[in-house]
Amino acid sequence: MANFYAADAKLLPPGSPLVEGRDAIRAFADGMFAAGCRSLDLKTGDVIKRAIVR
Repeated sequence: MANFYAADAKLLPPGSPLVEGRDAIRAFADGMFAAGCRSLDLKTGDVIKRAIVR
């Protein structure tokens, strides 16, 4: 799941503190699944397009 997020993404789960960064989102998701969660309802708040500089 975490691979869908940018390296600097933020996740704001209801009733929990802000989760910042892909690695932290991965750890949060792993904990949810380990606790028995089997489905998610994700809502996108903002999408920011970034230019690729070469």
